[in-house]
Amino acid sequence: MEQHVQRQAPLPGTWLQVSRLDEMIRHALAIGDKLYLHVISSNGHFGCYVPKLRKGFWIDPANVEVVTDLAITHALEQEIPAIYRIQ
Repeated sequence: MEQHVQRQAPLPGTWLQVSRLDEMIRHALAIGDKLYLHVISSNGHFGCYVPKLRKGFWIDPANVEVVTDLAITHALEQEIPAIYRIQ
């Protein structure tokens, strides 16, 4: 019997990085691209600000992982527009 382990969703304000590409995002993102989690939709998709694209982007949680190296994301913090920033 296969057990499904559900991981806890990160909180808005968390930095994520692309860890898997699917057909929906392959055109815009690459493995390792950083995303700033802004909101989680009612269907579980992550609304993120993507510094590389300089805009918001919806992504399936299965395609990202939490960034653990805060030194990498510290410089990116300055690029987040106020509308996306979590205080």
